[in-house]
Amino acid sequence: MIIQWIGALCVFFSATLVGKLKAKVFIHRHEDLRYLIIAFTWFETALIERRLPLIKACYELGERVNERIASLFIQMAKELEDGHGKAVAHCWNQALQASSPSWYFQKMELLALQTFGETLGGTNRQDQQLQFQLLLEQLMLAEKEAYLDEQRFAKMYTRLGMLLGISLVIILM
Repeated sequence: MIIQWIGALCVFFSATLVGKLKAKVFIHRHEDLRYLIIAFTWFETALIERRLPLIKACYELGERVNERIASLFIQMAKELEDGHGKAVAHCWNQALQASSPSWYFQKMELLALQTFGETLGGTNRQDQQLQFQLLLEQLMLAEKEAYLDEQRFAKMYTRLGMLLGISLVIILM
């Protein structure tokens, strides 16, 4: 009888943990988007207003932002240093591909980042500033959507995991 209860508790907590892990995706997506907006605001300031070289701006950002987001800028700086004449867009795409597995972004957000990278360093200051503003607008819209998704789905998946655990316990007992 005691072994049955221990097994039931293990099933319940396992199902609850699965629900919490699914909810984590929504929570981290919202957080990552918020950090990314802050990072690109700083990136714009460093490149447009402070006129830092791209490599220095990337390293500086890598030290200032969240670890998952910092990986993009640090990788970008390394790609530029090791690039030996590679285009900035190529280095950006390499850094994006290396960094994106640790993120919780959707395809549209990654596509916006990739599109931004294609114009990075290839236009004058005014056009580059417009590209920053466009990217920031897209990220802000995605962040609002992520916030709504977090509010709706994070609690739902947590509770769904608990309900699944209770259902399995009832079925198995």
